[in-house]
Amino acid sequence: MKILYLIGLCLLMASCSDDAPANDGMTSRRLVFTDVNKTVYAIDGTAAFTVELWDADKLWQCDHDMKISAEVADGARDLVVKYNYSNRSEFALMPETAVTFSSSTIANGESRTSLNVKVDLAYLESHFDGRPFMLPVKIVVTDGHGAVNADVAYLCAPIVRTSGDYTAFYCTGTTPTAEIYYTQGVNDYAVVCNPGGGYSMLLDSEIEMFRSAFAGQGVAVAIVRYRMPAKGNYTLPAQDAYNTLCLMRANREKWGGYKKVGIMGGSAGGHLSATVSTYAPDEVDFQILLYPVITMNTEYTHLGSRLELLGRNPSAELERSFSFEYHVTSSLPPTFVAYSMDDGYVDPVHNAQAYITALKNAGVHCSESRHETGGHQSTYWTDYPAVMLSWLKQL
Repeated sequence: MKILYLIGLCLLMASCSDDAPANDGMTSRRLVFTDVNKTVYAIDGTAAFTVELWDADKLWQCDHDMKISAEVADGARDLVVKYNYSNRSEFALMPETAVTFSSSTIANGESRTSLNVKVDLAYLESHFDGRPFMLPVKIVVTDGHGAVNADVAYLCAPIVRTSGDYTAFYCTGTTPTAEIYYTQGVNDYAVVCNPGGGYSMLLDSEIEMFRSAFAGQGVAVAIVRYRMPAKGNYTLPAQDAYNTLCLMRANREKWGGYKKVGIMGGSAGGHLSATVSTYAPDEVDFQILLYPVITMNTEYTHLGSRLELLGRNPSAELERSFSFEYHVTSSLPPTFVAYSMDDGYVDPVHNAQAYITALKNAGVHCSESRHETGGHQSTYWTDYPAVMLSWLKQL
């Protein structure tokens, strides 16, 4: 499963300095988990931790074959409580009996490896009390060389339950991370839909817009109720949207046999969709952006969205990392962008139009739906959703 690596890069560099052990006169080398927020999700019952060997502030090439494995971290229950507080989540402690760890080796001359994990989801589903499961784990060096400290990471096991007319994806808490709607017949496409709301709330009007746009169209729809970043915890929305994307890809045969899985969003939800498309382009088959926030440049962005996502004083590097006019490459998926020129909330020239220009310059298939009026919504667009559906069905 591809990791949103660049999103986590700043956090990784910070953790590598914060977690460094005191110099004991012998070594400062240490093994660290480098997944975003040190967290992996066993969406299909499997997961893999990325482990790297660092020395001070740089990767270190191992000078022997270093055998490693993982086991449950000390004080696991307390660690889950602390994680929930920091990440706006509600995990229950995962029973150890549901997990099988494998061992791995950092080969001589290498700096990283993966630790694979299997989770018995059927067992966990039988013990589900409304909360998904988490198990804190630590690295164990098994070859006797030592000289590294043990880092802690978190293994999460989401639960999927059908309730009424939709399927609920419990990924981070008692509130479903996503609600999935699909017909029992054939579904041609699946769309992961991210509502807008300035990264401070989810607009009910956009949730309903998504549902109504695809009703009866042979499209499986996942409405993502992503966590709010709360002024700076910028990985949370992307993790929730990305995990929902992975869920839809893993269940394509079960939920209608759709061949293409895309992502969609309006306003800040459009920015979130572009985040996932930018950092995991190989896993997104198309994207649909409605009046999107694209840039984090203070002159042209929606300032409320910027504040909530990046916090009060983000670095220039972090701001640029989330300004997607700078990150367009030919690897991005086919894109539909719709906007109004009289949008009073998000500047269409330096957001939607700038992104469209970059897409076309990079050779990305892009369809532009420009409206002279309509404001910051799709309600007054007379050609919507027909023009979007027509584009989608021609992919």
